[in-house]
Parts: sequence; C-alpha cells; structure tokens
Amino acid sequence: MQNNINALKQEYEAFLKYIKSRVEADEISILYITRENDYIHYGKINHGVREDVGNIKMTDENSLKTLYELLKTEFSSLFSYGSKHTFGMGWSLYPTISDNILIEIESNSSADEIWFYEEVQKNREINAPKSK
Repeated sequence: MQNNINALKQEYEAFLKYIKSRVEADEISILYITRENDYIHYGKINHGVREDVGNIKMTDENSLKTLYELLKTEFSSLFSYGSKHTFGMGWSLYPTISDNILIEIESNSSADEIWFYEEVQKNREINAPKSK
C-alpha cells in the first residue's frame, strides 16, 4: 500500500513539474488533461495533435478532480477558471494559468461530468453581477 501511495505522489509531482515547466517557458501553450477509463493522460496540443507527456493510473473516482484542485492550489495567484459546453458531450473545463497556458480538461466518465457541471455553476455564481 505504501508503495502505491509513493508511486502516486511521484506521478502527481511529475505532473506539476510539467505544468510548471510550461508556465516558466513563457510561450503560449495549449495543454490537455483527459480521463480515459482508468487513466489520466496529459500533455501538449501541438498543431492540433495531442502529444502525451505522461499518464496517471486512477486510484479512485476522484483522481481527476484531485489533479484539478492541485492546479488551483499550486497556481492560485495565476489560475483563472474557464469552461466550454459542447452539445451532446456536456461540459469541459478550460482554465488558464498565467497569460500563456490554456488547459483543456475532459473526461469520458459520467462521475466527472457531474463535478464539471458543479464547478461551472459555482463559478457562475461567483462571477455573476451583483444586484443592488
């Protein structure tokens, strides 16, 4: 069990290190994080083609949400919420980090679709104009 926890910690650290390297590169990048069944893949979209940099084996149903929360915490001062709705496919998250990184977060899991929607609604309420 301890080996699994250490391996997961190393995978999360490698993920954060990659995101930090893209932020520090100071060039515009479109990154992706996508869940496909029991794996989370991440990397860069280069001329419309996804280039996998790494993947993380899911440990539970909330692994993608955990990565998203890590991003929000690690890059809190640079993190801006974003989302997109595609008819027939539902919500995807599209946060930005700094002025140069856009991250496309997608999933083929109905459990993730639920928290994506909750995140969209939460941010709509936060960013809604206040009435007097």
